[in-house]
Amino acid sequence: MTGSAAGPALVVAAVTVVATTACTRTLPDAGQVGDPLPGLSDEELARFEAGRALFDRVFSVDEGTGPLFNENQCSACHTVPAPGGTGEQLVIKATRRLPDGSCDILASEGGENLRRQATPALARLGIERDTLPSANADIATFAVPFLFGLGAADLIPEQALHDAADPDDLNGDGISGRVGLTPDGRVGRFGRKADVASLHDFTHLALFNEMGITTSVHSRERGPNGAPLPDGVDPAPDPQLGDDSADLIT
Repeated sequence: MTGSAAGPALVVAAVTVVATTACTRTLPDAGQVGDPLPGLSDEELARFEAGRALFDRVFSVDEGTGPLFNENQCSACHTVPAPGGTGEQLVIKATRRLPDGSCDILASEGGENLRRQATPALARLGIERDTLPSANADIATFAVPFLFGLGAADLIPEQALHDAADPDDLNGDGISGRVGLTPDGRVGRFGRKADVASLHDFTHLALFNEMGITTSVHSRERGPNGAPLPDGVDPAPDPQLGDDSADLIT
C-alpha cells in the first residue's frame, strides 16, 4: 500500500514541478516602456538617444514652430507613460460628406488638423488659431496615439500584408480584412485611417501639422484654415528641419 500511495504522489509532485517551472520561466528582458531595445549596438544606441533628445526638444519660433501649431515639442503630447506614449491633449479634425457619399477631409480649409495655438506675431493680427469650418462640417476630437512599436510595423514587407489579407474570411477564423492603399498605390499603415504609407511620411506630416515645422516633404507653411500666411509672421526659412534630423525621430 505504501508503494501504491507513493506512485500517484510522485506523479503529482512531478507535474507540479513542471507546471511551476513553466509558469515561472524567465522571459527575455524587453526593457522599460520608452527605453531602447536591449542589445543595440553603440551606433544604434547613439542614434536612439539623438532621436529622443530631438523628440524632447522645445522648438522656438525662430527655429520653425508655428505660426499655427498645437505644441512646440513632440513629447508635449506624447508623454504618458513615457515619451512616445499618449497624452491628455486632444486632436481636432473636421470633414464634410459630399453629395456623392465621399468624404472631403477639408485640407484646403485646415480641417485635416485644426491647430489651437498661434505665435505672437500672428496673434497680433487677430489670428489665434484655426477656426472651425462652418458649412456642413463634422467636427471630431481624438486622443493622442501611442507611438511605441511603429518602427516594427514599418518593417513588415508589403507582400506579407497582401498575403495576410482575407476580405471574405475564406479561412473561417471570423476575421476578414483587406489591404488599404494610398492614392499612389502603396500599402497604408499609419494614421487614424491607415492612409499614410511609411513612418518617414507619418513623421514629416506630424511635424508639419502639429508643430508647424516644414521639411523637404512639406516645405510650405499652411496659413489659417488653408489661407496664405500674412507677410512677416514666419521668420524661419523653409525647410525648417533637415531630413537627417527629421529621420532621427522616425
